[in-house]
Amino acid sequence: MGMPFRDHQEIDELGLAGYLKLIRDGDEYSGAIFVVNARGEPVHFVCNRVRVISRFMWREEDIAQGATQRLLQSLFMACPVTPVLVLCHASETPEQLLEYGIHGAPLVGCIATTECLEVTWYPQTPAFGTPAFTLWELLSTRGLLHEPFTRAAKGMAEILRTRPKHEISPGSDIAPDSTTGRT
Repeated sequence: MGMPFRDHQEIDELGLAGYLKLIRDGDEYSGAIFVVNARGEPVHFVCNRVRVISRFMWREEDIAQGATQRLLQSLFMACPVTPVLVLCHASETPEQLLEYGIHGAPLVGCIATTECLEVTWYPQTPAFGTPAFTLWELLSTRGLLHEPFTRAAKGMAEILRTRPKHEISPGSDIAPDSTTGRT
């Protein structure tokens, strides 16, 4: 199938897509936002991690959501660009965060990894003809719905293995201790 030619201005007008990668390893929560244009070219990368301390002070059911929420706040605060849409994996992202909205993300597509592509949109499905809809279509036809998550995970592994861990305690706000990269 042929792809119509688009120049840089047309690509830029569509906006950017952010791929949100979240990894939990015990009491450590790591995350990254990998931002690409409609061609899948890297635009920006930011990652961070937090570690829960004083676990006894948290209600067990609040730990994951609290740590993830603080992690996301630090990522979006450190990211100098605002993606038109953010894509995440359903298996990594707590549903409560999606229902209440992810700070800094105007439109979130949560991808379920099943036999067929299942996407749940928050707060709503992008309207036909909008830049977000067109960007989603271009990423889809170029096979860029899953692959950028792999690049984000590789970036996290490379950067975070050499960075000190940032710890959180109940009621504390996480100061951005993130690593950013621009191409």
